[in-house]
Amino acid sequence: MQDHWIGLSVDLKSLSQQLEQFFESRGFLVRREESSREFRIIVAPKRGSDLRDSLNVFIFGGPDDFSIKFVAGSNSRLVKVVGPLAALLGGGLFILNSLKSVEEVEKLEEEFWEFVDNRIDILARKKAGRYF
Repeated sequence: MQDHWIGLSVDLKSLSQQLEQFFESRGFLVRREESSREFRIIVAPKRGSDLRDSLNVFIFGGPDDFSIKFVAGSNSRLVKVVGPLAALLGGGLFILNSLKSVEEVEKLEEEFWEFVDNRIDILARKKAGRYF
């Protein structure tokens, strides 16, 4: 999923650091990369998690016009497409584990977007000098 914000004057470096902390606080291994045009947060599955693939979060644009993109690994997309066929061919355990991974990604993504909305609101108010 991807979302876009305009006219908020948000410090994207600070936002990327907070998004990195979001995943770290949930026990994931995280690496943040920065270039002149974007920030990329790479999230590796944690031990004991149903998550099977890494996740990527991209923040690109400028402080007043930016987008955030949450990208799940290819396994999540593949399961939705070939899952029913694999189940018919005896791949039930694979499908079960993959569906658990998809569920965990969906839950994590929902929490992520709630966190993003909250952080952007706080950073935009801070920049505008409104701390209420």
